[in-house]
Formats: sequence, C-alpha cells, structure tokens
Amino acid sequence: MGLPGTFEVAPVSALLDGDHLVTARVLIVDPSDSPAGGGVSHLVGAGGESEALTIRVDTVAPGAPTVPDLLASSDNAGISIDDVTTLQAPAFKGTAEPRSLVRLLANGDVVGTTTAGTTGAREITSEPLGDDVYQITVTSEDAAGNVSGQSPALTTVVAHEVLNLTEAFAATGDVLADLDAQTLTTFPVPGGVVGIHGIPTVNIDAAGNAVSVTGTPEDDKIAFTPTGAESGRLTRAGSSQLLRIQGATGDLTVDPLTGTDAVAIVGTAAADQIDGLVDTTTSLTVGALKTLLLATASTEDMQVAAGLGRDVVTIVALDTTNAHLSVDGADPTAAPKKVGDSLDVVAGSPRPRLSNAPGGPSPGSGVATVSYPQTTGAETRIDYSGIERLRLVR
Repeated sequence: MGLPGTFEVAPVSALLDGDHLVTARVLIVDPSDSPAGGGVSHLVGAGGESEALTIRVDTVAPGAPTVPDLLASSDNAGISIDDVTTLQAPAFKGTAEPRSLVRLLANGDVVGTTTAGTTGAREITSEPLGDDVYQITVTSEDAAGNVSGQSPALTTVVAHEVLNLTEAFAATGDVLADLDAQTLTTFPVPGGVVGIHGIPTVNIDAAGNAVSVTGTPEDDKIAFTPTGAESGRLTRAGSSQLLRIQGATGDLTVDPLTGTDAVAIVGTAAADQIDGLVDTTTSLTVGALKTLLLATASTEDMQVAAGLGRDVVTIVALDTTNAHLSVDGADPTAAPKKVGDSLDVVAGSPRPRLSNAPGGPSPGSGVATVSYPQTTGAETRIDYSGIERLRLVR
C-alpha cells in the first residue's frame, strides 16, 4: 500500500506478449493471522471487482523500415534517380511500422523525426545538411519503446554549392558533359547519369577516361582553361556553373552543336606557345597543357585568348574545311610592343593563297586569311587583336 487509498502491485509472473485485462478487488483478512507464524488467513470480507484495464505487453522491436527514397521534389538536379539534391533540407519517403516514431539518420546522426501513418507510410524532411555524401537510414520506435534496427542505407549527395564527383564517385567510363540536358555520364549512381542542374561548381574526376562536351541549341560561348595535361576548367557565358576536370585522358572534345557558337581556349599568365591545327576537327593547345578538340563545322568562331605573357600563337590551316578563328594576344604587361605577342599563320596544304589586312578598332588588329582557290576552295579567316608581330608562312 502507498498513500491512503492507493496501491502498487507487481505480477507474480511475467505477462506474455499480447493484450491483457487487469482488474483489482479488496480482500479483508483476519489481522491475527500471521503468515510468518504459519497461521492461515481467514477471509472476513471482500469488495467488488474493479473495471478492467486493458494493457498490451510488447517486447518485440519493429522490423527495420524500408530503405528511404529521396522524394522527386528533392531529387532535383535533373535526373530523378541519381539521388543528388541541391536542397540543404531534402525530404525522404518510405514505410515503417504503422503509427511508430520514425527517425531519419544521416551518417548515423538523427536529422529528422516523424510519425508513420496508419498504413506505415512516412515522409521526413531532414534538418539542413552541408554539401557532402550521406548514408541515409531510418529507425522505427513503437509505442512500447522498442526500437528497430536501421533500414538499408540510401547514398545521397547534397550539392547546394559544390558537387564532388571524385574518389568513390569518380567516373567509371568516358565522360560526356551535356550542357543542354545538364547531365554527366558515366558515374557510379543509379542509371550512371548525374544531374548537375543548378549546381554552381562541379568537380569531375575522369579517372583516366576521356571527356567530351556538347552544347545547347542556343548561341553558346564556351571557354576552356587548361590547367594541366589532364585537367582544366570549363565555363559557358550566361551560366554561373563551373566544371573542374581532372584525370582526363586524351583531348577534351567540344561540339557546340546548333546555334552560332564560339569556343575559346584560354592561355596562362606566362609566356605561352599556343598551337592550332585547322582541319575538319580543329585542335588548340597551350604549351604542354590539355588540348582542346573542336568540331569545326559546328563552331562558328574558334577563339584563342592568350594571357599577359609574351605569347607565340601558331595557326596551321589545311585545305579540308572553311573555318573562322579569333586570336586575342592581350597586352603583355612586361613587354614593349616590339617584342610582344606573335602570330604565325601557316598554310598546311599545297598551293595556298595567304593575305593579311592589318588595321582595326584596337592596336595590333587585322585579318589574315589562308585560302585554297586553286584546289578545294577552302578558306580559313583569322581575326586578330593585340598582336605585335605577324608572319605568313607557306
């Protein structure tokens, strides 16, 4: 007995799992009987039985919830099955024990809770997460306080500012960057295709595979800045997105497709040797850095943007195609004009006609041409600026 009129009673033996009806009644016994002395209790009165209390004994933990699934509204980087999101607080769905307390975990830390519905369906929105790769799991706790094991994990990438397709997420095959669809292939995600829509910076480890880029139906202005023999940065005017590429084998191939397009290779601040070979596929190379390979027919303006060093640009034009290039020598800050940037225009096929028409809106400007009127009729036009010395070479 506790306070007057109250009592506490423990079952003599453990109750089995399931529902039980518990009642109580008061029994009055002769107080002279002493169980310690071996007397026999004499019942001298009894009260009525109480109303029943239904209790449920549950010692069994719920089964593990199903693997969480990123909601389509959160899987928003362009591919609905790659589990890449730009949202810092993504939402997930799945099923768990009906009416159980569901906890969402990111790398083992609880980042959200909800209550499963009567059918077990549940949706949970995470607390804000930083850009990273997360193993998302779920647990379920029933009304008795039993907690399930964790669900199978869903690998989810949060890329609000930066998407790192490196290390475990490095390319598993040749990489295609589709600037129109805003996708990348081939990577270890469901379906092999990663959406990059709305992600400002994408770091790409090609892992020894080739990289190619296709443009949009619009008038693209694409710039490639090589930073090493296997690396470089790619941007597109009108977009704030930066693609950083590393571990790429071979040349970087760019086909801007339709529209009136310009594709540039960007030099360094040092004194660069920049070489171009104009053919049905045109190559542009800065020193020993990664070569840019262009689809000549679909690139209306192939550009060389030299840096501030004393650069030497050599363009060799073959008789296989018509082409247009723009060469900007910039201003070599430490060089007098007479020893600044040089442009060598070279005819790479027999029986050429070369010409140069200096003059234009800025110093060192003009137009040089290499044509083949006696053979194929092909012509390459080179508009140049910031060039202190030009040579025509047969």
